[in-house]
Amino acid sequence: MTKKHFKALAEAIAGVEDTATNGADVFGTVICNECKKKPLREIKFVCDTVRWFDKVNGNTYHSVKVTRCADTKVLHGEFQYGYGEQYKQTALTLIFHAGWLPKKYDSAEYYLYERENNYPVLWNVCDGLKRECIANGEE
Repeated sequence: MTKKHFKALAEAIAGVEDTATNGADVFGTVICNECKKKPLREIKFVCDTVRWFDKVNGNTYHSVKVTRCADTKVLHGEFQYGYGEQYKQTALTLIFHAGWLPKKYDSAEYYLYERENNYPVLWNVCDGLKRECIANGEE
């Protein structure tokens, strides 16, 4: 926290008598003017991912369901092999091929889209059963 930020927060706390009207949110949390200036992250896509680990063979599989927040259209990425954060590549590929990403982001630059646009994808990842993973990828 910078000195400028700390001072602005201290002034906001000192000046708050009625939390309903003076620089506080509904829960009574004081918000300094420095914090109010920062832009919030705009979520454009929500990606629900289910991963399943095959203990017998030692493989990891995933499926993704991507929802566009603007109009609630949904894309489904079927059950497929991929470990680690492979689900991100799967989801970003789906988004690109659906025409939801600008054309300048080709296959090698899907992650660049996230970085340049303040990470507009909300990733909900859970580990589940094989049947849950398959069901998540079906329409």
